[in-house]
Amino acid sequence: MSEAARLPLHRRPAFWAGGIFAAFGIISALRMTDAIGSTTGFILMVIAMLQIIPLTRASLAKQRSTGHLSPAIVRYTRRFLLASFGYMLGLGIAVTIADRVDLSEIESFLIALLPVIPVLGMIWTMARYLIEEEDAEEFAKEHFGGALQHFGRMTAFHGQMGMFTRALAYILSHGADGLKQVAEDAVLNANYILRSLDDVLDAPFGPSGPCMHEALFSDKGFAEGLSTLDLAKAMIDEGYHPMTMYFPLVVHGAMLVEPTETESKAALDQFIMALRSVAERAKEGDESLKTAPHYAPRRRLDETQAARKPVLAWNDPDMA
Repeated sequence: MSEAARLPLHRRPAFWAGGIFAAFGIISALRMTDAIGSTTGFILMVIAMLQIIPLTRASLAKQRSTGHLSPAIVRYTRRFLLASFGYMLGLGIAVTIADRVDLSEIESFLIALLPVIPVLGMIWTMARYLIEEEDAEEFAKEHFGGALQHFGRMTAFHGQMGMFTRALAYILSHGADGLKQVAEDAVLNANYILRSLDDVLDAPFGPSGPCMHEALFSDKGFAEGLSTLDLAKAMIDEGYHPMTMYFPLVVHGAMLVEPTETESKAALDQFIMALRSVAERAKEGDESLKTAPHYAPRRRLDETQAARKPVLAWNDPDMA
């Protein structure tokens, strides 16, 4: 018999988790059939949420029995439990007030902040858990008889030092006037691309005025069966790294072109000519775009399989 099966029913996390879902399902069904009012439903939801307390205790007890419970995890769980309950409570209060009281815009805004404040508590809880590093040594001494042989953080809030060094060098080399100039040049280059291609590519926000440092296009107008991915792969044959694809998500088939301040007008004209040529082929339904690139060292890869089944280690075929 497994250890989980030997536990009393009220000590099993699955028992309380099932109770929460069952209670929510029953309350939702009663509300949909108008068997109970919104106020009664909210009160019952709060009562059902109290099952999180024994659920948390059962989960901590199970982790403690397996030796995988550190003081940091205990504090994190309790803080997150409190923040989660506060979120549900704040959300219920906000919805109840909004349904029953005619609020002004500022009052609606303030009421909407009720569930937001506990979310900030969740973020703080996660940050505190990450920085409480002294607990790692304490946990190791308690369960492993000494300090763990670790090599330090793999990631940190301090970011990459090399990135900071390059950014600082760039700022110091340009100075205040130079930074203003490069920002203006980047915006100018992006708008030059936007206006040079908006007659052949759909620019969803083009009519609203100038853009900032990025020119945004979509795949609207492409022949059926052709997509942004096909155009991007064809740009490899033209000697260009593809632009950012499918972002932002609010634009279907988005293509985000971000020329830097260092590009000359001649370089921009060459890029515009290449992108215009590929875009015209996409609108005409050129089937060869579906198999692009044709002249790159590697043909089109199966990106879906690469994401789902990544090969992260190289094996020497001679050693296999």
